[in-house]
Amino acid sequence: MESRQNHLPVWTNRCYAYASRQEVLRMEAEPGFYSLLPIKFRDFGLRSGGALTAERTKTVTVRGQQETQHTTLRLEPLLYRCAKKLYDTAAGRLLTAYPALEAVTIGPQRQTGAYELLWRYPVAEIEAAQRALMAEILDEGFTLEEELALSCTKRGGERFLSVNGALKLTPKSLRALMRRPPEEQLHRPLKRAVSFSFADCEQYYLPFPEDRLELGNQFRAYASTQARNADAFSAARSGDFELLCKLAKNGYELNAIGRDGASVFGIFACGLLQQYRGGKLPRFALQKLDELIFLGANPALYGVSRRVTAPLACAADCDLPDAVAYFLNKGVSPDIYPVIQPVGGGESLLAMIRARSGDPAYPNAAEIAALLEAAE
Repeated sequence: MESRQNHLPVWTNRCYAYASRQEVLRMEAEPGFYSLLPIKFRDFGLRSGGALTAERTKTVTVRGQQETQHTTLRLEPLLYRCAKKLYDTAAGRLLTAYPALEAVTIGPQRQTGAYELLWRYPVAEIEAAQRALMAEILDEGFTLEEELALSCTKRGGERFLSVNGALKLTPKSLRALMRRPPEEQLHRPLKRAVSFSFADCEQYYLPFPEDRLELGNQFRAYASTQARNADAFSAARSGDFELLCKLAKNGYELNAIGRDGASVFGIFACGLLQQYRGGKLPRFALQKLDELIFLGANPALYGVSRRVTAPLACAADCDLPDAVAYFLNKGVSPDIYPVIQPVGGGESLLAMIRARSGDPAYPNAAEIAALLEAAE
């Protein structure tokens, strides 16, 4: 068996994807998208998270007539709104103070498959400046006002009420308020010129260590490498082996990773494997894979994604024991996750295949599980 140092997976169960495919599109479309700041704004997983929403429907009597009333409520803690606005304001000033902040260049692909990101400014310097700007804005007298508004539309025998606002209440108190009728909610007097301290807002700010910040921004590298190797990605998707070899010999990257986390080689290999699902991989198909690996393809590379296109995982999923053995003999580690969740973890490849044992749709599951166990 070849040394596994030659074919290491990029990320396994230690993967944390801090950006989504949708955010990649925003990065390309909006130059001011603050994707590179060392301190991230967050609301996921916090008790005092963002907007609280609720919908309810009931029958009401209006002027002797029964009507169906649909009520939509969307209220958020004023602290959340303040922390978000403070973050955005500071980020805008930071881009003014550091005009080349977005000018991050992409270096070579490392042994792990990650692309090296070359920062124009030291990350520690940017983090300190980001904190200082937020504190400075608060010192300038940064305040917000409570808001609460009700709108109503009527169509046929249905009424649609919408309540929106931001109040200086805890999420628990907001939920209690939302349980009351909309008319009662509007009786609450609103506070003006509400201010919060940086310590109040800080629960919404998450500083990333430099390595995590870099991992999250692999998506930016993917967008760039995909554009640079567009012809190779196209050839891989169409299964054009001859063209793919020609492009590889002319400088295109078989290990380039695209927006969906799949490498050029991974896309081609998985397309090839899926043609023989549940059968046997012909010798000429293995020869194609050999040729691409000879030209520099790494069969274990895949990137951050909710759906990983990893050749070994694909071979196992297609119930192809000979293909699984092929990739294991190339030194590909079986310790991969076919689907990586945004917060990491997921079902291991071996666990997924074991669960299929005895299923007539996967007659080779037990043989593949044995191969994976032996390689661990």
